[in-house]
Amino acid sequence: MRIGRQPIYRHYPVTSAESIERRDSMPEIIIKKMHSQTERDTQALGAELGKRILSLIGGSTEPNEQDAYNRLGDRTPLVAMYGELGSGKTVFIRGMASVLAPKAHVQSPSYTIVNEYRGEPVDLCHFDMYRISGEDDLYSIGFYDYSDCVMAIEWSERIPYALPPFYYKVEFAPYSGDGRDITVSLITRE
Repeated sequence: MRIGRQPIYRHYPVTSAESIERRDSMPEIIIKKMHSQTERDTQALGAELGKRILSLIGGSTEPNEQDAYNRLGDRTPLVAMYGELGSGKTVFIRGMASVLAPKAHVQSPSYTIVNEYRGEPVDLCHFDMYRISGEDDLYSIGFYDYSDCVMAIEWSERIPYALPPFYYKVEFAPYSGDGRDITVSLITRE
């Protein structure tokens, strides 16, 4: 029996195979797809999502998205990021921070695991899950204690069991030429 902190949102412990199956079957609404040629393009898309999150928190986003958040979002929004090393995840978060925490100097939390950036009206917490190997690691870094900040998580594929019922998914795919393709989606599950 585990004694200690409880997760701040509904928690769905499952095996890896179940989590992959569940992740693939969750309702997904594509918000935006774009081809990014430069860091500036990637940051601009991150800023766009940052504005969307501020609207969501303020209660003034699209009705369907707001309704899903009101039903399923029992914490501040989470952004789950998927992509290879060097695909632009930290650059995207830099764009989010330009809106959510404008004074922040965003750096990858590869060694610190989490960087906290103070913002107004909400803080931004930037996680790197590359070295996380299981739920015990999440408890040891205090992951479930970050309930009052927007969480931007690199390497989210390493923690599918910890993702809440409402979150944004950002996927980075290499492009055959220059740049990368970026897809921003809304994930909801009842």
